[in-house]
Amino acid sequence: MKQLIIYLVMFSILNGMDNNISNALNEKCKSTDDKICYDLIYEYRTNNDYTDIDWKLLQKLYIKLCNNSFSKACFSLGNLYTINNIKAIKTDLKKSAEYNNKACELGNMPACNNLGVMYRYGKFYKKDYKKALELFTKSCVDKNHSAVLKACRSKEKTEKLLEIGGLGVK
Repeated sequence: MKQLIIYLVMFSILNGMDNNISNALNEKCKSTDDKICYDLIYEYRTNNDYTDIDWKLLQKLYIKLCNNSFSKACFSLGNLYTINNIKAIKTDLKKSAEYNNKACELGNMPACNNLGVMYRYGKFYKKDYKKALELFTKSCVDKNHSAVLKACRSKEKTEKLLEIGGLGVK
């Protein structure tokens, strides 16, 4: 019985701490610029166990930042809607495509790569190797991101698919 009481007390303390951290993040993001808010979200995600993260709060904050044309937040939203193991956020490829598209338009090359993948494999969009190749080529230019190698490999594979299909690349 003593262990059960101790467990319940610890559980309520930890839950209160999680709520306090979420509330503090929300309040801080209201009173700071977009980049600092995004950095705070990143720290929150990095320093918390995956199952303890308030995904609904992050969704709300990312939407706010994306509406302010902060491309990283749009990209993060695109990814958030494609991750299948977050119970709080329903997988929605339409929203993923929408936010990745906005991020790509704002110059976020990893988001362009994500769109290329969606076109190449027919996820949400109809399969379109030419559109995929265009997006891979665009994202392959960004030499400062880890998605570049993936985009360049995808570009090469897509070029081969176009050649095999007799569609030509150029």
